[in-house]
Amino acid sequence: MANKRDLKKGIGYWTDDLITTIYYKNAVEGTNNEKAAELIVRAARIKSEFIARANHIDKKSDRKAVKAFFRQFDDDFVAEVQAVTEEINKL
Repeated sequence: MANKRDLKKGIGYWTDDLITTIYYKNAVEGTNNEKAAELIVRAARIKSEFIARANHIDKKSDRKAVKAFFRQFDDDFVAEVQAVTEEINKL
């Protein structure tokens, strides 16, 4: 990503899309309401956690540390989104 603003927009896009998918699946297919609510809360927590992480970068002056931070950030975010997606598919 080019800058933090674009990164935070991307985080918002993906997590909002997850929440919308949960709402849609719950409305159309009549899934378990408690499980759907838990997944919505989980997606909202992912959004707030990763936006907070994007705002607090350690060792900003060290380029290698920043690259490693964002590489780990990306891996963690993808893993969290995939985990929620798998849970949505199980609904």
